[in-house]
Amino acid sequence: MRMTRLTEENTAEFLERFNTFYDGIIRSLQLDFISDPGGVLTIKIEVRDAQRDLAEGWISIVTFQIEKLKEACIRSPEASYLSLDDGLHLSWHDDVAWFDVGWLSDPPRNIDELRTSYVYAVASYIWWRADPYRVSV
Repeated sequence: MRMTRLTEENTAEFLERFNTFYDGIIRSLQLDFISDPGGVLTIKIEVRDAQRDLAEGWISIVTFQIEKLKEACIRSPEASYLSLDDGLHLSWHDDVAWFDVGWLSDPPRNIDELRTSYVYAVASYIWWRADPYRVSV
């Protein structure tokens, strides 16, 4: 399935579709420098999707590919961080994206605040796709 590029212009609509990822569930995190020396952070999140109905199960698995990393961090907190109780934070600053799924309660106001997150990225490109959630039996 083809991925869609997130930009400053389409971010608000994207976050609205997925309710800012409140109560989303992290399914996987992968940091890769082999396939792209600029670095790629891939994150999969299970989340309620406003474009799916009850018959479709309401849930999507959203895959992010965050490319051309300026900086990134994946740290393990003391408590479980699979649930995004406060959603994710995504904003644009000087043509780069700040992406936080590290459980900051409020959007970071500056780069130092972003760096306190357990999982974050500062990157040039963010791509995404939503796949239907399928229950394995």
